[in-house]
Amino acid sequence: MSILLAEDKPTHRHFARQLLDEHFPAYGPVLEVAHGAAALQMVLTERPGRVVVYMDLPGMHGVEVVWQIWAHAPDMKLIFWAQFAYETCMRQTFRLIPPETVYGYLLKSASADQFVHTVRGVLIEEQCIIARDLHRAYVQATDRQTGLTDVEYEALVDIALGLTDQAIAHRRFLSRRGVTSRLHAL
Repeated sequence: MSILLAEDKPTHRHFARQLLDEHFPAYGPVLEVAHGAAALQMVLTERPGRVVVYMDLPGMHGVEVVWQIWAHAPDMKLIFWAQFAYETCMRQTFRLIPPETVYGYLLKSASADQFVHTVRGVLIEEQCIIARDLHRAYVQATDRQTGLTDVEYEALVDIALGLTDQAIAHRRFLSRRGVTSRLHAL
């Protein structure tokens, strides 16, 4: 059994590696990669039992890496490691999580104790652990009183991109009337 650490920044990779080696030696060795495609390849060839993946990996975004990993190994225990609580990334990530999957979501600003707590909770105790700041941001974003539904959020993204009604219809597989209806409701 091994732990895959997918992180492109050497200082963060060293920080995580040191904590994993110190607190979880029985679950090692720790395999390291710095690119999204390398992380996916390592999972397919080495079959680590646990993965810590940075969400903004170069080459292949962490959301895509995780989606591919779970397509091949839906029971893989994963910890998402993010720099910031991006609403877009969180929405994409929470949409692709298979049922009954054990995972964690942690910010890089977390302390060493928080990192160890999350790793222990997810990888050993099989608990889903989401950092308080991330959970708060996600709840606020999806709260019907203060936030947006996924459909409303997508419409705002399309508007922000400057897409025409026709382009939105093509992108979202809708009729132009459907697009107009969504935009009017928003």
